[in-house]
Amino acid sequence: MLKKNKVFIDSNIPIYAAGTKHPNKASSIKILVSVSENKINGVASTEVMQEILYRYRSIGLLDKGLEVFDNFLQVVDEILPVNFNIIKDTRNTLGKNKF
Repeated sequence: MLKKNKVFIDSNIPIYAAGTKHPNKASSIKILVSVSENKINGVASTEVMQEILYRYRSIGLLDKGLEVFDNFLQVVDEILPVNFNIIKDTRNTLGKNKF
């Protein structure tokens, strides 16, 4: 049995997919469709979910943000927690690699 690729889906993907005409809209929809069709294992984080709400609230479209949040939550396969160890590991990885 083939293992599905696990792909991190950042907040810009559901935001572009739900938004008005934009060069990233079609590819963002394609990614979300692939997740919903179980072609890829889409994961996000608690921070991604917070960013969706924050973005729409900051532009005065909270109801739209709640809709995007709820729809994305139904599509994504897993929501990862952001905790102290993850933040610390991220800092250490960037500090070592200095991309």
